Amino acid sequence: MDEDELIAHLAVTSDLYWILDDRQQERLFTLGLEDFGGAEADRQLAYAHTHSLRGEEEETIESADKARTAFIEMLKVSPDDSQNHSLMGISLAYLGRKEEAISMGREGVILWETSRDQPHPYCPLQLVRIYILLGEHDQAIDLILSLLEQPFYITPAWLGVDPMFDPLRSNPRFQALAE
Repeated sequence: MDEDELIAHLAVTSDLYWILDDRQQERLFTLGLEDFGGAEADRQLAYAHTHSLRGEEEETIESADKARTAFIEMLKVSPDDSQNHSLMGISLAYLGRKEEAISMGREGVILWETSRDQPHPYCPLQLVRIYILLGEHDQAIDLILSLLEQPFYITPAWLGVDPMFDPLRSNPRFQALAE
């Protein structure tokens, strides 16, 4: 696999942007739209996640807003796409738009539950991310508990390594789930 293709794939698929080393993260920011299959929303959200991981707040907000704009256009074409609702919610969460973000994330879960257009609980996981980004830790933990009861890659071991969960690490309820 071409390295650029691999970097783009890891940054988008299962939100594995955090396993990229510094050089690969820098490379990610130079990749063109074609490396993301023409999906500007995916590219900008991968950038936002990676900038956030690096503590680059201004760049995170800039990329999240670009992702939000791209998701608006995608939702005009596919208004019932559960994943796009969920990911739009993440973009809004990065922008601090709490009510809109949670609403979009919940809508994504409702659409996922009614259509099952995703083979696994990806949309509920994205709602967890929204809750974490917005500081709604109890709601995030409640949803994580239900994810752990389903066949999915989210396991106690995964909770221990994915930096998405870092804001929850000091919470005793989360610690019990991760054990």
